Order: sequence, then structure tokens, then C-alpha cells
Amino acid sequence: MFEPDMDEGTEFQIMFRSLDPHYMKPKIEALFDRLDGREPVFAMYIDCAGRCAGYGGIDIEDANVLQKTVGTRVPLLGIYSGVEIASIGGRPRGLDWTGVLCLFSLERKGERQAAKRVGAKVWNRKKAGDGQTSASVEAALKLCEQNAAKVLALDAQAISVRHELEQKRRGFSLLAELSVSLRQVSGHDSVLQMVVQRINGALNMQKTAVLVPSAKDKFRPAVLQGYSEEEKTWLLGRDIEVEPALLDARHPVLVTAADSASHLAGLRDVLKLPYFVSSPIVVKNHIEGLLITGRLVEQTPFLLRLGRSDVETVQAIGALLASLFVYRHLDDATQKAQTDNLTGLYNRGLFELRVAQILSSGDEDGQTHAFIIIDFDFFKQVNDNYGHLRGDDALKALAGALRRSFRSTDVIARIGGDELVVFCTGISGVDQLSGILDRLMNDWRNTDLPAEDEAVFRATLSIGVSIAPRDGVDYAELFNKADMALYESKHHGRDRYTIYDAETTNG
Repeated sequence: MFEPDMDEGTEFQIMFRSLDPHYMKPKIEALFDRLDGREPVFAMYIDCAGRCAGYGGIDIEDANVLQKTVGTRVPLLGIYSGVEIASIGGRPRGLDWTGVLCLFSLERKGERQAAKRVGAKVWNRKKAGDGQTSASVEAALKLCEQNAAKVLALDAQAISVRHELEQKRRGFSLLAELSVSLRQVSGHDSVLQMVVQRINGALNMQKTAVLVPSAKDKFRPAVLQGYSEEEKTWLLGRDIEVEPALLDARHPVLVTAADSASHLAGLRDVLKLPYFVSSPIVVKNHIEGLLITGRLVEQTPFLLRLGRSDVETVQAIGALLASLFVYRHLDDATQKAQTDNLTGLYNRGLFELRVAQILSSGDEDGQTHAFIIIDFDFFKQVNDNYGHLRGDDALKALAGALRRSFRSTDVIARIGGDELVVFCTGISGVDQLSGILDRLMNDWRNTDLPAEDEAVFRATLSIGVSIAPRDGVDYAELFNKADMALYESKHHGRDRYTIYDAETTNG
């Protein structure tokens, strides 16, 4: 289904009209017979069925039979109302087959009847004696028929123009929505999934796929929308050969019923998508993916043939995805430049920058901060006894322990081989800080670290702390005093923390 208010699981009452609309004739005649002497003025036909006729594969509309049956007995006005379309039995079908004929009439008056008889006599005389008048009437009727045909043709053109404008509006609206929301979605696959869902809903597409490179000249489906679970199982993980013409970003590919059945037949068959628009997603001359979206049928009025406007919209979405991937690549590169590859913590450069920014923001709220240096006791022996890979695992475990002990607002980094630092912001005092460090050291003492085979070992930490602004207001001064406190912890047997004190801490 592709109407926006039709969700999977919605219940419908299915109606089916006779394929021969001439069943209407006796009903129309019966309506005129029920006038019971009243004078018919005009008739109005409110029609949903006409909208459905061409869509459902019926060549004759109800309105055609109605017009012929009413004839010249009364002026006939017609109103086409809306229609709902859905897929039934694998084919799109019109769900509204309702038609209502209203016959408006007046009660006859005595004088009106007399005038009618006089008028009839005059008319008969003119008709009998004046061939020119009769010819004029015939010409007027013919002109009315011609004008009615022109009105219908213009209405069809107007529908086409309105559809084109609506597709353009939906395309611009979709691009505006995606340009905002894509930056809020994390994960490559999540981005693609959101895009294909929006395409199907906003552009009236029935199936959309994103293919990603898998081997030379071959692509593999990464995201599929509008496909059954059986089709997804068959397609996902399958390598698909893609012709070079589909990889030219300057010329998106459009396939419609106007193309021969052999044109891109392989791709059309494997994707189960006979009519589509395809546009590559290109980043720095590298194909990141192939966006393909389209329809199973071409059927007016709701599934018109794909055209230039669809191509331009899909191409713009491909370009938007490419720019997003560039942004993501730059963001990844920046992240890698600012973090430690092993632990994922900040590196020395970013740590210094963040601490300097916090210190330079001033002390308007009277907040104090703690500069903490943490040393992994006897780390060289871990590498010597168990190997560097086990040493790396131990450092990762320590990084995890620090993340658990400190808040997300605190700045944590690895600045050397076995040396990590934390800038703990906005602490209430030494008592709060002592509680945090006690929990950290106890957690670390009870952490099992992998040794060889299934063996484990445990380690301890030596910690030095300086307090800002009490011990300094710049990075270098705080670092030096925390380092002096760390020396005190090591000098007194390790497995402890020392908070810098100008009177007791040795330089």
C-alpha cells in the first residue's frame, strides 16, 4: 500500500462492482419514473468510480453510461471525488466504487403547465417549419460535446501538472527534512535505513534499495525497503553485477516502460523492480553506494511514469548522502587525531586543550577542580611476564575502570605508556574526591586481568592529585604539583593516593 494513511494491518471492506456498468441503466430509468409528474431541472453525479476506472483496468467509466442514459432529458453535472488506492492480490486497485446520482425537480403548477404547452407548440412549429433553427440546435449540441471533451482533456492535463508540482514539493520537503535529521542519526546503516523509508513514503515509490561495493563491478544490497521478508532473505548477501552506466554520477539512470524489456534486464530481474531511478553515491571519486528506487507498475493517476523530476530528486538525495559521508569521514579523522588509539581516551594534546579551556573560563561559581595523575604500578613487569598484548589489555581495562569511577563531565586521557590523567571538574571538596579515589582503587584491586591461558593477575595504582585553584590556575603548575604528589605515593610503597600539600609534599 502506498497511501500515507494506510498502514499494514488496517482492515478494509472490499467492494467489487460489475465489469459491465450497463447495470446502471434500469436504475437511472427508475429514478426518472419516480418523478411522479414533477419537472426535472438538473441532475448531479457524485462519482468515485470514475477515478478508479482506469486504475483498475476498466475501460468504460460509470459516467459514460450515465451520460448516454440521461441523454438530453435534463442537464447533467458531474463531480469527481477522491479515491483510495491499495494493492489487492498483487495489483493496485481502486477501493472506492461509489457513485450517487441526484435528480433535482420542481413541482408542476397549473400556469407553468399551460406555459409549457404553449412553449411546446411554438417549439414544434419552429422545429417543423424552420430547418435553420433545427440545424442551429444540432450545432449547439455538437459544440457542447466538443467543449466537454476539451474540458476533460484540460482536466487530465491539470491533474498531470498538479502531480508534477506535488512530486516537486515532496522532493524539496524530503531534502529539507533529510538535511536536518541525517546529522542526528548515528551509524552508517541507520542513515541509509532512514533515507529509504522516507523515499518510499514521500515519493510514492514501492521499492528502494541501497547497494554497496563488494567486489570488482559487483555490489551487495545493504538496505532494502518495500521488499518481503522472503525477498530480503534471497537478496541480502548476494553479489549483483552492475553495468558501468549506472556508476556515472553525472548521468543518473531512468528505466520506464518506454525502454525495451532487455534494457538492464539483469538488474531489473534480480531486484524485482521493472521501473526505477538509479543514482550513485560518490565521495572523492569513490563509489560509496548505489541508490535505486522505483515502482512495480506504471498506472495513472497515482503511479505515473517516472520522469525528470523523480531523477532530479533522487540525484539530489544521492548528493546529500555523499556530503554526509564526507562529513562523517572528516569527523572520524578528527576523532582519531584527538584520541588514544588503544584506550579510546583523549590524547595528551586534547587533554591539555580541554583543561586550559576549563581553567580559563574563570571561577565565578567558586568551583574547585582536581588534577589527577594515575600510574599503573609495575606495568613494565606485566609486559615482561605476560607480553605486550596482555599489557595492552590491562591498559584497556584500566581505561574502563576510570570511565566507571568518574563522570561524563570529567576529562580522562592517556598521556604516556602507563600514565593516565583525569581532570575532575566541580568537586565539593577533598572529602568527595577521597571517596571517588577510594572506590577507584578498590575496584582496580579486585579487577581480574588476563595472564596466560586462563590465569589472571591483579594490579595496583599510584595516584597524585593537585587542587585548582588552591594549588594553581594553569595546566603546567597543576601538572607539576600532581606529579610531585604521585612521587610521594610511589616513595611510600605505591598502591595509594596523595593529595598535594605544600608543607608535606617534597618537590
